[in-house]
Amino acid sequence: MSNADDRKPFLAEVLSRLAPLEEDFPNIEDPPVEPEEVLVHGSGNVFRDFGDPEADLKQAKAVFAARIIAVLNDRGLAERKAASLTGFAAADFSRIRNADLGRFTLDRLMKMLAALDANARVTVKVDLSGPA
Repeated sequence: MSNADDRKPFLAEVLSRLAPLEEDFPNIEDPPVEPEEVLVHGSGNVFRDFGDPEADLKQAKAVFAARIIAVLNDRGLAERKAASLTGFAAADFSRIRNADLGRFTLDRLMKMLAALDANARVTVKVDLSGPA
């Protein structure tokens, strides 16, 4: 006889003792069922999806910041080394790594990327069909 077979009488006894308890709590209901999650495709700009009035600017800054971080990572550059190579402050590279982009203008991020990677190319596409 296996251990599972040994436990069957015990489990049956426990269940038989629990059954009357259900009658003592008639108002207990099952928790509400959450509605099924729906997958919504975004626009490609999370800032626009959340209604930010500066969505396009913030998206552009985020793209440049991501490219700067990629260059730093690819070249194994710490903030201080990047600062010594480019003339920009180490704190600026730290802010970019932490996605604290509020102090940066788009042109400053462009200059930082160009200072890190002279071969960087930027392509801008303007969609005039959407809201301004």
